[in-house]
Amino acid sequence: MDSFEIGSCFKSYNELMQKLGDYCEATNTKFTTKDSRLITNEFASAKESFVYSELKLICVYGRTHKIKEHNRKRKMRTIKIPKTECPAYFRIKLINSGVALQIVAMNIKHNHPLEKIEEPNADYSRLKRNKGNKSGLKKERKSEDEDDDASSDDMQASEFIEVYIDPDDPEPKIKFTFRGLCVPVFNIFRDDLSLKVGQIAKYSQYLSDSGIKCILVNSDIGEGMSMSIAEQKLAIEEWVNVAKPLKMHVMVQVGACPLPEIIDLVKHVESIGVDSILCLPELYFKPSSIEDLVDYLKIISEAAPKTPLLYNHNPEMTGVNLNMVNFLNNSAMYIPTFCGLEYVSNDLDDGVALLDNGKYAIFFGVDSLVSMAFSMGFDSAILASANIYPQQVMSLINAAKESKMSEARKLQKQLNSNCTTISNFGKYTLCSILSCFQETKIIYF
Repeated sequence: MDSFEIGSCFKSYNELMQKLGDYCEATNTKFTTKDSRLITNEFASAKESFVYSELKLICVYGRTHKIKEHNRKRKMRTIKIPKTECPAYFRIKLINSGVALQIVAMNIKHNHPLEKIEEPNADYSRLKRNKGNKSGLKKERKSEDEDDDASSDDMQASEFIEVYIDPDDPEPKIKFTFRGLCVPVFNIFRDDLSLKVGQIAKYSQYLSDSGIKCILVNSDIGEGMSMSIAEQKLAIEEWVNVAKPLKMHVMVQVGACPLPEIIDLVKHVESIGVDSILCLPELYFKPSSIEDLVDYLKIISEAAPKTPLLYNHNPEMTGVNLNMVNFLNNSAMYIPTFCGLEYVSNDLDDGVALLDNGKYAIFFGVDSLVSMAFSMGFDSAILASANIYPQQVMSLINAAKESKMSEARKLQKQLNSNCTTISNFGKYTLCSILSCFQETKIIYF
């Protein structure tokens, strides 16, 4: 069909799908989406009706259902599919700054009889819940042996630009180099509940003098989820202004508010130069699968394409308890800027299993289990108690890392006792703030 060849253009995504349906009916074939990339700032002037800036459509017999592990980088950006899978595909790209979707590469040589077929195992393209776009999540991964056996005789070299979600190049595109102790800082409020930022300079200087190299702004301990977007921006801006000259890594937590507000916030924090973003999952329309979580994090990632993104895994507080090992090993590479996660759980078996991946930063987030976590291989943590006892926490971490377990157990017991004493006075966050500022001699009223 003339409407489906290299150079064919489509005025909208719906027109593309309609023409594809006509093509499939005429040729007794069936195609499904394998890769996709939503419209980004590069095509800001493009109409929303295009939906995607890049697409790869493959024959349903070209999809691999079994996930296979490999650790390598692809040497060439060409389309190679094992002989056991159908090699037919279409590459579609948004051209001329968003004027039309165009077929830029294709192969219509199928390796199976062209007869009326049913798509196996149904429904490869989920509808994004409350997003309105089809998911481009790709589950399949090919082993090195399969790729080596593949023939390229009937393949066309793709003129397609490199996309972040290429699973054959699983290394994170954004580098996140910080490892160590991160302190989730408190926010200070007046009696009328308005935010007060005047003491942040003294606060940051105290942390820096104590040896702290990384802070987390607007976390749960800082009551970020109870603050308006304007208040969150104000706190972040002040911390960036005072912490950057002290060469501290500034991480910011986002989430627990409507998606448009989160997108606005992450765009803002990237524009003012934060070093990384820690993202909560959706808390009302909770992700029920890893695919849902990836869809959500991809949206956040695309809103801040130059800033490392981490995920906050805190199932007790969020109610989202997905398998993080499967998430890291099979799906995290589809999120363009994903670099790691905070693991807040007492299940150390699963926590240690996350370390086997090796490509991502894993921050431990349970103060009462620091000695065990670091003795088992963790190298980073986000710990609220380090606000009040920074030297004690750092000594505990060093003892555990150096396998000085007797000393580590003693320091852990002491830290747990101190935290229990604070919490016995009432609300943990408020009492921690009072203890912190009493300890640091910072007058905050």
